[in-house]
Amino acid sequence: MILLIVASLISGLLGDYLEAGAIMAIVILNAVLGIVQERRAEEALAALKTPAAPEAHALRDGHRMTIPARNLVPGDIVFLEAGNHIPADVRLMDASNLRIEEASLTGESLPVQKNAASVLDKNVPLGDRKNTAFMERWFHTAAGTAWLSARACILSWD
Repeated sequence: MILLIVASLISGLLGDYLEAGAIMAIVILNAVLGIVQERRAEEALAALKTPAAPEAHALRDGHRMTIPARNLVPGDIVFLEAGNHIPADVRLMDASNLRIEEASLTGESLPVQKNAASVLDKNVPLGDRKNTAFMERWFHTAAGTAWLSARACILSWD
């Protein structure tokens, strides 16, 4: 940028005012765009730092209702729908063509097919648990019903 300003000054001293003006206009436009982009980046970073307040569709008192995900308790029945995130670690009760993105857990590049009817051994690795859906994963297709088996713990290191 400094090089462009120097080039503009030299062009102006040599009498080429049109070129000097064009170079300065480019420098000013570049500065304005840089400021706008930096402001947008700061706003996006601030939005990422604020915790989201996800909601869950759960069965309470015999009625389907939307509640904050932090209020779920073990034993709640949670309704899962395509496009939503999973509000907690859940054991699937009913699922039809259910595919969940688990790349951050298993390294799978494609969504994993889930099956509520699967019966698993006690020590099955996370990636092979076809009847379980894990917190903060995303659905790609289908819908299902799940029983909340546990809440995820957030550890804070001071």
